[in-house]
Amino acid sequence: MNLWKAWIAALFLLTSACVPGIVEPPTPFSAFETQNPPTREQPTVASTAVAEESASPPEPSATERVALPARPVLEPRLEAGQPVVIKQIRMDSATDGWAIGEHPDPQLALPIHVLTTADGGETWREVTPPEDPALLFEVGGFYSAGPRAWVIYLGTDRVWRTTDGGATWIASEAGYPMGQYSTLEFTGPEQGWMLQEVESGMGSQLVALFRTTDGGDTWQEIIDPYDSEDLQSCRKTGISFFGMETGWTTYNCDGTYLEAFLDVSRDAGESWDEGRLPLPEGAAGSTDQGWCYSGSPRPSSERSGTLIVTCVVADGSTVAETTYLYKTQDAGASWEMLDYPGGELQFFAEGTMLALGTDQYRSTDGGANWTKIKSVTWDGDYSFVNSTTGWAVARNEDEIALVRTTDGAATWEIIEPRIASN
Repeated sequence: MNLWKAWIAALFLLTSACVPGIVEPPTPFSAFETQNPPTREQPTVASTAVAEESASPPEPSATERVALPARPVLEPRLEAGQPVVIKQIRMDSATDGWAIGEHPDPQLALPIHVLTTADGGETWREVTPPEDPALLFEVGGFYSAGPRAWVIYLGTDRVWRTTDGGATWIASEAGYPMGQYSTLEFTGPEQGWMLQEVESGMGSQLVALFRTTDGGDTWQEIIDPYDSEDLQSCRKTGISFFGMETGWTTYNCDGTYLEAFLDVSRDAGESWDEGRLPLPEGAAGSTDQGWCYSGSPRPSSERSGTLIVTCVVADGSTVAETTYLYKTQDAGASWEMLDYPGGELQFFAEGTMLALGTDQYRSTDGGANWTKIKSVTWDGDYSFVNSTTGWAVARNEDEIALVRTTDGAATWEIIEPRIASN
């Protein structure tokens, strides 16, 4: 970590359930270059004084990996057979996957545990990285793919990596110790990115973007929040990459601008072109009393992809939202705008999609038409491995449960996860 970043970090103080109530409910970006979009103002931050004090900070360098013990050492560990509360889940197949979990007793909820399953989420094995237990109070970012996983904890400047299902972990320096939540994404075993929120307020959000080309052995900071104009305005709602070069970032400017924005990178995230998305004709939000924002970016090739645009009209205490699915096949020169029922979007082969909110829908024609599946009484964070098999961390106020479907969200069953016997 560069000394100037450590000095900045010293200015900040880090702050830091089985469920009876959740039951089965009844059944070419070239167009951007030729337009003249409004320029989002870049925020002015108090840390500019630091930049003046160290006008030419050294270039960030990747840190060599640090070998660690073969098995995590964590106290208190979760005991075999005891229940566990799943907070995040990422499944790779109908049987295998990863999760972030905690003890169901609120008095024992910390530290946070990293878990793997081999039986569809019924039982879990603890594979928590050997981080200082005092720092395991919250996961800042998490990504997994097969036996590989990457984890960063809030209040730390290192990313933990495993390639053997959590049997061994390696730490590499990346991130700001005063940074907040991070988005980790990989497009292959070697190529990955980490977007980290460093500072926010007054409608702005300063972020750092890191890239790895060796699976997380080393990380390079390619967007500096205090030295780059790219990605620094408004609140980021999503970032996603395709292949080695193409990246999309979406924003919510909370009414500062009428239009929704999409920033595009063609050089693996080193630079970003700002783009303004067209407004849906007659959409709520296309008046002086409303605005639109973008989310769920999903580039599927260098020239094609989808995202969600939500348009908002606020009239006193009444807020109305209309949501659209945007699709491009020509690198953003034109966009197809389709009605979208809302909720988290899941993509599958041959045009099948699920829209998963408290009302859940299916499309089999790429989003042109939607059929309602059912309504549920909870909000979920989802992980699907195909169009029929998926899991959700279901939340209803203070209650939380792990649920699973094997029929494309037609029915959901509650799983009571436990720690596996050794």
